[in-house]
Amino acid sequence: MILAFLREKRQLFFLYAGILAVFFSCSILYHLPLVYFGMMVLFSFLFLLGVLAFSAYRFYQQMRQLDDIRLIDEDAFSLPTQEAFLKLLDRQAQDYRKEIHELSKTLSETQHMVQLWAHQLKVPLAALSLMQQTDQLNKEDVGIQLLELENNVANLLNFMKFTGHASDFRFEVIALETLVKNIIKSYRLVFIQKHISFSLKGQAQVLTDAKWLQFALTQIIDNALKYSPPGAELTILITEESIVITDQGIGIQEEDLPRLFDHGFTGFNGRRYRKATGLGLYMTKTVLDQLGIVILVESQVEVGTRVTLKWSQRGPVKD
Repeated sequence: MILAFLREKRQLFFLYAGILAVFFSCSILYHLPLVYFGMMVLFSFLFLLGVLAFSAYRFYQQMRQLDDIRLIDEDAFSLPTQEAFLKLLDRQAQDYRKEIHELSKTLSETQHMVQLWAHQLKVPLAALSLMQQTDQLNKEDVGIQLLELENNVANLLNFMKFTGHASDFRFEVIALETLVKNIIKSYRLVFIQKHISFSLKGQAQVLTDAKWLQFALTQIIDNALKYSPPGAELTILITEESIVITDQGIGIQEEDLPRLFDHGFTGFNGRRYRKATGLGLYMTKTVLDQLGIVILVESQVEVGTRVTLKWSQRGPVKD
């Protein structure tokens, strides 16, 4: 600590040495007795020792307080530069507290969502286990439960990417008709089991990320099938400007529409049927925003829902 103090006060020593040099030069020029210069050196040195002693005490106090920022006494840091330093420390401490709070909140939400998804994974696993125990392994039913497992795992992995702020967008020209057909093909067993008819019209090519657009469309089609009664119809219309997905499901209550894409919002249908985590549409909206796609939802209870994806003028957002 002594060496640190001497380094901090080195400018004072240089100033003192400069003053002595000036006094010595004046003594030589004016032919003053050297005894005067010696007395000046003695008295100035004693004064310097007093200043150094007081400064050393203050320096020691400040260094001890800086070892534990929680014990800082602002009265001990009275110089303008020291006050500015304390303000800087305070701002940094506030930023750190805010960051820690956000990290703690994110961790808590992640733990909650992982637990929720773990519960959802148990449902198809329990169904498969029951089929195995009762020796009723119907091929279509097993396929549907495996599809449910696959979707839940994929959503969980995508959610972890969201919370980790990881993005791997790769933009290329794709055929929308082919992309939609691939999604419908993966849900063919659901269509068969629920006797839901399907109609696809139009085709177009757009610049987008195929994987993330497929994720978003999968969420929308999955919800349409999940909340559609047996015998309903699902139609998809593709144009150069948009994709329109219309179902004949139970619909969405009007008061739920404004909050449909909020983080963790499940709405009346999600609470009633216990089929929602409240993250699917939130992630869908986030992905579509990055892709430069506007999503619009119109719905009427017991009539159905129409979801429109429109390519915006600004195009995809590239980091």
